Amino acid sequence: MFSEFSGAQSRPSVAMKGHEDLVRAVESDEFSILPKKPKKVMAIGDVPLPPGRPSRKGFSKRRLRVEKEKYHSGSSQSTSVGDESGTSGTSVSDLDEKVDALTTDEVLEAADAHGTADAPSPEVREATEGSGASELRLRSSGAGSVSRQTSRRSRGSQSVNAAEQMGRRRGRHRTWKLDTWHSEAETRAQAPVSSRKFSFTDLSLIEVWNTIREETSMDWMHEFWEVVLTSPYPAACKTLAMRSLGNWVSIYNNWQALGKWRPGHAPQFFNAYDTQQIFELPWTRVMELVELFDKAHAGDPEDNVAARLPVDALLSACVLLSKVISKKQKIRFLLGIFDGNDQRLFDKGKLMRMMKAVYHGIAAMFGIQDTNVERIETFACHLFQRILHVYEDQKGEVLGDATSLPSSLIEEWLLGHSDDPLNLPFVLFIERFSVPGQEDDPELFEEEARKFRLSHRSPVALPLETALSLDSRGFLRRHEVIAIDRIFSYCISIGSFDISRADAEKALNGIQMDLVDLWMERLCPALDLVEESRTKISLSGFLKQLCPKATGRHLRMFHSWIKEYEQLESLKLEVQATHEVLRRFGRPASFSQSQDVKDIILEVLERHLLQQEEKIQHMERLFSPRLLGATVPSERLLKCHVSKQQWQTWNRTLDLLEVEDQEKFQTSGLLPLEVHELLLRAVVKDSYSLNRARFLKFFCEVFNVRPLK
Repeated sequence: MFSEFSGAQSRPSVAMKGHEDLVRAVESDEFSILPKKPKKVMAIGDVPLPPGRPSRKGFSKRRLRVEKEKYHSGSSQSTSVGDESGTSGTSVSDLDEKVDALTTDEVLEAADAHGTADAPSPEVREATEGSGASELRLRSSGAGSVSRQTSRRSRGSQSVNAAEQMGRRRGRHRTWKLDTWHSEAETRAQAPVSSRKFSFTDLSLIEVWNTIREETSMDWMHEFWEVVLTSPYPAACKTLAMRSLGNWVSIYNNWQALGKWRPGHAPQFFNAYDTQQIFELPWTRVMELVELFDKAHAGDPEDNVAARLPVDALLSACVLLSKVISKKQKIRFLLGIFDGNDQRLFDKGKLMRMMKAVYHGIAAMFGIQDTNVERIETFACHLFQRILHVYEDQKGEVLGDATSLPSSLIEEWLLGHSDDPLNLPFVLFIERFSVPGQEDDPELFEEEARKFRLSHRSPVALPLETALSLDSRGFLRRHEVIAIDRIFSYCISIGSFDISRADAEKALNGIQMDLVDLWMERLCPALDLVEESRTKISLSGFLKQLCPKATGRHLRMFHSWIKEYEQLESLKLEVQATHEVLRRFGRPASFSQSQDVKDIILEVLERHLLQQEEKIQHMERLFSPRLLGATVPSERLLKCHVSKQQWQTWNRTLDLLEVEDQEKFQTSGLLPLEVHELLLRAVVKDSYSLNRARFLKFFCEVFNVRPLK
């Protein structure tokens, strides 16, 4: 009940006892007795509104009628609102009745969809013009989505989903967009109109659309990816996404143990109690997952046993949304879930099952309802054919649909290492849910047999993990391990561990870091202990003494970091030498050579040098004492077709260089010997084979384009 406010005794007081009285007061302007609030940006749920957008509390039915009158102001000469002749349509009085019939929640939905106070949105027009056929779905990333039919016109019914109310009270329910879900035919025909850049890269959805359309007209469900790539982080997944890969491997082992390590015998669904026990979650988080994955059994404690949470979809979504797992390990975990026979081969059925689980898990986490299974299956079949064509090109023979694809090919496709633009949405998704500028491969120097793989027949050993997944208070960081390695080598060289902090700083040999905390907390006590014991100690033993929590896999990780830093120093020397070669190559030639060949090779090597320098910057960020981020440039993600003219120019250059014959290539005289050697190291790398295809592939890589078909 509203009471009179001080200073407003001269105004008529109003006693409002119900919803109808409130509406009547709003429409009769008796609501003016309320004190005016200071102008500020209001918010819907957790999402701030831009200036000028009406708030939930301030958007009244009177304001909706004003907008309706603005919209129909062009028809003020006629007696009805409809076609220009005025002979058909809905009268203004009928529209007034329909506006009055709207419930408060429907008005709020129209406000959410409106976004500005100047002109009504199509959703507002649809609500006022009585189009009861379309369904408005409120997509959210909190406790679930709410959908209502606009044909509901019961004034007193303000029923709101109980889970939505609970989410709003907790501050986790995020209302971000009101939209109309089109039919499948409309969705395929309509292009996304958003040119807004993503937050993690200078790329927009319309650019992705145009790039894919240049290659194929396949339906890639752009409206699904628009939600996933732009909406807020799923609230239910925030804590799960910070779990390490070792934690998810333990959960996977417990899941497969329920099936006694027999492929295909592990349960495909968990109820609420199983989820809490296996995932080790608090009950409130379990209820959120039930709300997302099985709405039919949400909210009723008696139905917790009957709840069905798909394990493969839940695990896939949680691992893919993690920010502390490397990209390659994410994809290998995903492929391992569906590789039931551990053969690392995928037929069409396996790939289809995996894609359905991925889409189902991601859609549930982001509150997207009614994903069309047929569209996903069609996309999976098309994807299988595209990867099969790549496999046929590698094998040099035509293969049938019954062929099984190596998991490595699918892994390269999902990571964006192929020339297929259809993988752009997946690549952007993986890129978004990782830490920009801090991506590393913890298994870079691991033997192939020891690299992370899931198994359905035996427990999986805990793998090497990223530095971000380690507890910084209990474990050593990258730059600390490098400093310890330098100081340990210095002590071994002088035959004593009795050194001062000044000696330790001198041993760093150019590494810029503050050694005070590391020296006081770890190094000084460990050095004194080693000096007193007078026993021979290895670097692994010294690292274990400095970090007692480290296990064998952590020590392997520390040694991998040392090798990676050595690789960084070697790369710096190589880049410095390349600068010198290109500086001499750019001078006027002292002997007869083709200017066109020189210009093309010089541009190729300069671009390759730029890529090497970017790699150095990325590695330096990893070894920085501070966590430094970086935005992913769109050029790295978006690959366009090379022009026909450029492709022909490259082939003419390779004809002149006679690249098919390595001896003739080196003695052609068109390039200096040092440039020959530099180009060979960049193109051939570890292989001794030399052919035109390898050169063209290298050219496409440095120019970041797709080859001409």
